[in-house]
Amino acid sequence: QPELLETVRRPDLAQLAQRISANVFLKGLSESDVEHYIVRRLEVAGVDREVFEPDTYKLIHKITQGVPRVVNQVCDYALLYAYSTDDQTVSLEVIEKVFEDGFILSVSRDPQISLVPTRSNQNSES
Repeated sequence: QPELLETVRRPDLAQLAQRISANVFLKGLSESDVEHYIVRRLEVAGVDREVFEPDTYKLIHKITQGVPRVVNQVCDYALLYAYSTDDQTVSLEVIEKVFEDGFILSVSRDPQISLVPTRSNQNSES
């Protein structure tokens, strides 16, 4: 989380920074890795059937840019939405609905992720 790193580097948080022994920056997963990641997490949970329809992975990747934490959030909501309507699988429409409802704060309304506000975003909001 780049924004966390900026915060921790503040002089008044030097003692906190000293207690952080390592920091690692992970790139977002590729589209195929997102699919494998979701399928594997479901397997570990004991699921032995297709839950997400094949066309959902591309959209999940697009709106999350492969950030695993955000992928998890999208999938959690998608599973909840599908369950609430007695759907046996998560469809593209379910993923779109999750995105449209805006519960995932790290994803903006346009299909670009906005984990960290950029200068262009800050200027356009003023």
